[in-house]
Amino acid sequence: MINVLYGDDILNHVQALCKKHGACLSTPPHLHIFQVGNYPPSTVYVNHKKKVAENIGFKATIQPFDEHEKNALTEALKNAAHDSNVHGMILQLPLPNHFNQQKLLELIPPHKDVDGLTITNAGKLYVNTPHFIPCTPLGVMALLRNWRQKLHGLNALVVGRSPLVGRPLSILLQNAGCTVTVATSHTKDLNAILPHKDIVISCVGKPGLINAKHCQPGACLIDVGIIKEKGKLFGDIVWCAQDVHISAASPVPGGVGPTTIAFLMLNLLKAAFEQEGKPLPKDMAALYP
Repeated sequence: MINVLYGDDILNHVQALCKKHGACLSTPPHLHIFQVGNYPPSTVYVNHKKKVAENIGFKATIQPFDEHEKNALTEALKNAAHDSNVHGMILQLPLPNHFNQQKLLELIPPHKDVDGLTITNAGKLYVNTPHFIPCTPLGVMALLRNWRQKLHGLNALVVGRSPLVGRPLSILLQNAGCTVTVATSHTKDLNAILPHKDIVISCVGKPGLINAKHCQPGACLIDVGIIKEKGKLFGDIVWCAQDVHISAASPVPGGVGPTTIAFLMLNLLKAAFEQEGKPLPKDMAALYP
C-alpha cells in the first residue's frame, strides 16, 4: 500500500506549537507581506497566509502596491525593516519583470527574512550553517522524514532549480547525506534517470512531467509543482493507488502546500523569539533539519 504523505498533520502540529509558544512572547509575532500587482494566485496565497496567522494568534499585514509604485515599495520595505513591531517580512513573488527582485529582497534584514531568500540566508544554507530556510523546502524535508527518518545514502532527484525551491532543497538533501541529481523540465530523457532514484521531487509546474510507472520500486515521490487547468489543480507527477511499486507519494493539493504554510508560521515564530532574545524551544528546534 502506498504511504500517502499529506501535509495537514504537519500543519496541525506546527499550529499547536505556535499557539503554545506564541503566548510566551511579549507581543504576537507580526508578519508584513508586500504584494505587487493583481496576480490572482498571489492574492490567494497572501490571504491564506494572513488567515492562518490570525487563526493561531499571530498578526499579519498585507500591503498592496500597483505595478508603477517601485519607489513606494522600496520605502515601505525600508520602513518595515526598522519597525520593531514587525518580526517577519515577505515580498510576495513573482514580481513584474521591470522590478529588480533580488535588489528588493536585499532590503529585508536577514533576521526578518522568514522566506529565506536574502543572499545572507541563502549563503548560510550553502555552507550548512542555516538560519532562515525557504518554507517549501522545509516542508518537503518534513514530508520525507514522515516517510523515513534517516535519508543518508539515498539517491535523490530534484527537478527544478529555482532559488525558492529547487536549489535550497538540493542543498538540504545533500546536507542530509543524499546523493543528489538536479534536473530541469528540459533535461533530455528524464525517464531514463527515474529508475535509479530513491527520492523523486518535482518543482516545475508541468502536469504529467513524471509518471510513477517509470520510477524504481520503493521510491518516494514528492510533488511541489502545481497548476490550475479547467478549474482543476494538477501536479507534475502522475501516480495512483494502483502504483503499488512505489513506497510513498504526496498528493496535489494537500501535500506540500500545507507544510509550506506551516514552516512560514514556524519561521515567523522563530524570528520573534530571536528578536526578543529568547532561546528557541526544543520542540520547535526539533522540526528544523
